Amino acid sequence: MQDLNCAQNLVFRAIDELNAELPPSEQVKKSLATVLLGEGGSVDSMGFLSLAMYLQKAVLDAYDVPIAIADESLLAGASPFHTVETLVQHLARLLQHAHCT
Repeated sequence: MQDLNCAQNLVFRAIDELNAELPPSEQVKKSLATVLLGEGGSVDSMGFLSLAMYLQKAVLDAYDVPIAIADESLLAGASPFHTVETLVQHLARLLQHAHCT
């Protein structure tokens, strides 16, 4: 549970950073149900790259551990980037494997 709370805080921090660059009409809602990518997605490919960059920076700032949010192994199967909730779950797994918690 602590892993998910920590991951959610980091994802929301990254969303705040992304939203600071976007006009109000394009800002990403900080909700676990928010669709990020795919049908009805809140971000385009460039927006997602920015979000991933901000998220990696947030993890580095919080834990001094570099992580890769996306890699080739994620291309098969369900995307962990579909919603904010799936991104939080994905990040929690990465943090657990990086021994950040």
